[in-house]
Amino acid sequence: MSYRFVALAFGLLLATSATASDGLPLANTCRTARATVSVDSLVGQLATSPEHASLLADAGDGRLDLVRRKLSAMRLDEATRWRQSAMMFAVQAGQSDMVAGLLDDGADANATALLPGYKEAFLNHALGPAMRKAFARNDMLNDHDTTIGPALPIAASCGDVATLDALLRHHADVMAREAPNISDALTTAVIRGNTAIVQRLLDHGADACADDRHMHQRQPEIKRSFHTLAELGQRAGLPASLTTRLTCSAVASAH
Repeated sequence: MSYRFVALAFGLLLATSATASDGLPLANTCRTARATVSVDSLVGQLATSPEHASLLADAGDGRLDLVRRKLSAMRLDEATRWRQSAMMFAVQAGQSDMVAGLLDDGADANATALLPGYKEAFLNHALGPAMRKAFARNDMLNDHDTTIGPALPIAASCGDVATLDALLRHHADVMAREAPNISDALTTAVIRGNTAIVQRLLDHGADACADDRHMHQRQPEIKRSFHTLAELGQRAGLPASLTTRLTCSAVASAH
């Protein structure tokens, strides 16, 4: 199982637990899982200071003026670190205006960010002992600060066109991956059949052959054939005008 699917499975597990109990928010979810989360719940869940947790909560709720005031009261190095974290948190929360504002203020569209993990009490509440051990063995417990990003693949994964547009306006790398063997933004959008995002990424220079080359290089390792990006797009129902642009003839003839 790839890292991406392990992370997704963990997120779904926590989502089920949170919804069934206290409605607590998750660190690695898109806007739909945050819509009904209160600031107080977020402050109580994250393993960081109340000051920093409330900053992230305000970023997730789209309170740009308040976030700017809080950042302006911090030391420069602290504000730089937490501006990036708040921007990434806003990406996950689908707050495109917040993302654009923090990028205008100096957040980096191509950098990662540190987001705090969960408090011990929340993990004990959400997971049984066996699950805790299993996730700890795979470093998926999220009980410590975790590096997240870059932002563009997250926005693509969430299907968030407005946030993607904000990142592209600030020169986000359209080919960024969160890890070497995790899909880039274009591949994610193709698999999900998101025509608008595929169109934007291609128009901004995304390499339609990159994933095909990547999979072709890994073929001896995975020991099976693979579907090209154009084939995945056809399966997902993308229009022919886009699947034509996704076709990489040199790799397609070799798999």
